[in-house]
Amino acid sequence: MGIYRHIGAQSSEAAATWYRGLKRDMRSLAHTPNRSPVTPEDASLRHLLYGNKPHIYRVIYRIAEERKQ
Repeated sequence: MGIYRHIGAQSSEAAATWYRGLKRDMRSLAHTPNRSPVTPEDASLRHLLYGNKPHIYRVIYRIAEERKQ
């Protein structure tokens, strides 16, 4: 919820649309978690890039194989 407030989504339709797109892409990782590349820092992590330059956000996540998450 912090990013929602940070980008002003409560008072800007463009920011709210952007935020909904980010949430949609993050939720889609449940179905295709391996689609994003591994991070250069840690091979056990992956990262999803979202947005357009110069405002690209990086979502770092780990696939929990044993829990299918």
